[in-house]
Order: sequence, then structure tokens, then C-alpha cells
Amino acid sequence: MGDDMGEARILLKRRFADFLDRDFEMPGDPNWNYAKGLGDLYSTGDEGKGSKLLSRRLLVNEHHLRQFDETLLLRLLRHPAECLPAFEDALLDFVKAGADATLSKLLGERDELHIGLKGDFGRKELSPRDLSADCLNQLVCLFGIVTKCSLVRPKIVRSAHYCDETKASTTRDYRDVTALTGLPTGAQYPQKDDAGNLLTTEYGLCHYRDNQMIAIQELPETAPPGQLPHSAEVILEDDLVDQVKPGDRVAIVGVYKAMAGKMSGMTSGVFKAVVVGVSVQKLTKESLMKLTVEESQTIRQLADRKDILTLLGNSLAPSIFGHNIIKRGLALLLFGGLEKNLKNGTHLRGDINCLLYVGDPVWPSHPNFAAPARNIAPLHIRNTTRNVAASML
Repeated sequence: MGDDMGEARILLKRRFADFLDRDFEMPGDPNWNYAKGLGDLYSTGDEGKGSKLLSRRLLVNEHHLRQFDETLLLRLLRHPAECLPAFEDALLDFVKAGADATLSKLLGERDELHIGLKGDFGRKELSPRDLSADCLNQLVCLFGIVTKCSLVRPKIVRSAHYCDETKASTTRDYRDVTALTGLPTGAQYPQKDDAGNLLTTEYGLCHYRDNQMIAIQELPETAPPGQLPHSAEVILEDDLVDQVKPGDRVAIVGVYKAMAGKMSGMTSGVFKAVVVGVSVQKLTKESLMKLTVEESQTIRQLADRKDILTLLGNSLAPSIFGHNIIKRGLALLLFGGLEKNLKNGTHLRGDINCLLYVGDPVWPSHPNFAAPARNIAPLHIRNTTRNVAASML
């Protein structure tokens, strides 16, 4: 069984090595490859030498893997504990083989690199409410809002010990349930060697890794009305810590894993599940909106039309005849304004607080104008003159 697992990892490593050697077409560079992408992991000094290592994580585009071998991508999504270690081994060999000599020097004694993923993951794009037992031990892309961040604490990875009697040094590796390779080990330092001699821990030679726990809550626009939002816990390690803060909208790619719990000293059959982060991406207005190629082409064609404002006005509340000026005004309000920074330092924000209707509340067409505006604006808050008057009083 162990030999079969070793052969499978070697075959996966060769396959991922072929992927790293392949060229892909990117905007502005038809022959881009991941050897060029390694330059983003470190900063370059004035003399052209790498001055500082910025990250040990190479972000891989999902569509590149799909273009190279869709079966390999599906295997990575379904069995990340099997594929990610082989992918990281292939990446480390790729760097040491001369793909980037500067990065190879910066790695130093800690020759460790990680793989991050980005792109569109289809059915694997989930909210905390969608996480279920079927997702365990698989890669998921979790969307939500950060509600809580713990302090960044060091986690022991390797300890070094010295024996005064034998004058020998020993090391010990540690793993927990979040590790992708090997079975979990205990976290207690060894006090004696096999012969019963006392050991002294060399704390300066021990290797630690940053660890942080964050809580993700589902987006308000995706939560069912009248129900409490669901949350999920995410474990971030190494260079992923301190990248987000409470209130940020994020998309976190990670492995959904179960952790055994104990009740009254006994192991319970109910497991606590967490997401072990592989990559973190902050969501912006542009990243939240996903368009197909046909939709992008249609938008570009509409942008070239001179009567675009009239077209947008006629498309808003088409059941109401006339009122063209009001419709155009509503369309402009939905687009918001343009952010400006004046020369005197004044900042004029382009976002609007509300969409204001002036007129008789009992006007029959008022709800018909408000309904399409509410459907277009995903983060709308409906208000009435009665509520505004009450708040003012």
C-alpha cells in the first residue's frame, strides 16, 4: 500500500512538473509561464538582486490547469491531500533546477514553497450555509464576510534538542489534523532520549509557523430572508495570516477538514469542521460581478452607442408609459457618481447613500419605479418617509 502511494505521488509530481514547464497565453504575453510568475514572490533591489522574500506561495490559475489537463484539475479538487504535496514538491524542484536562481538563494535553509489557487471553481464556490459532509477532504472556495480574527500565534513545526551526556543533537517534527501529509503527532516536547538521558530544547533552532483562526459569515445578499446567517471557521497559516480584517468580503480557497472533539474525556462522534486555507482573495465590486464572454461583448457594444442613456431609461420600469426624464434620472442614480480628489486635498466620494424619490407616497406608479431599482441594487435598503420622520424626531 505504501509503495502504491509512493508511485502515485511520483506520477503526480511529474505531471505537475510538466504543467509548470508549459507556456500559457496571458494578456500582453502570449508565451507566459510560471517561471516568470516566480518573480512576484520576492522584491528586487536597486542592483537587480532579490532583496526580500515576500511570499512562499505561488498562485496558480484554475483555468491554466483546466487547459492543461481537466482530469488533473478534478483530481486536485477532489483529493487535495494527495495532490497538493506532490504539486509543492514539483514546484520546489522546479525552482532548484534553475527556473529562478534568485528565489532559490532567498529560500535559504527553509526550502519550502506552497501552492495557492485562484479562478472560477464552479460548483465548489460555496457559502458557509452550503458546507456539508459531502465537501469533507475536498477543495472548496468559500465566499463570505470576515466577522472575527484571532491573534497570530506561533505553531511548532520542528524542535531541536541537545543531550549533554551523549553530545548528540536530535530533531522532531510535529503535525496536527490540519496537515496534508502524514498522521497527526503529539505537541509535547521530548524530555528524554531512548536511553533515558535528559534533553535540552534549543529554542533558537526550533522552527515555528504563524497560525491564525478567522470566522467567515455568509454574505447578506445570499442569506435566506428571515433566517440567521451561518458561519464557518477558517485556519490560516504562514504567509496567509493578517491578510484580512473583520468586515472584509473574501473568497478563501481551502481544504474542508473534520476535527475530532472530546466530551468528558471521550471522543465524540460529532466532528467540528474547519477550512484550512490555501489562498485568500479580497473581493471588490468588480470581482463580485461575473460576466460571460457574450455579456462582456454586449456591454462593450452598448458602451459605443450614443443613445445609451435613453436605452437605459427605457429599460427601467418598461410597464410605465412616459416619464422618460424620471427614468433617466433613476438610471443615473443607480450608477452613482465619479470619485474625485481635488488639488486642495478635498475628497469627493462617488458612492451614493440612497435612492431618493420625491413625490406623493400614494402615487400609484411609485412602487413600480421602486421595484426595478431594488432588483438592480443588491445592497439596497428600503425606507419610507414615516421612518425618516420618526428618526428625525
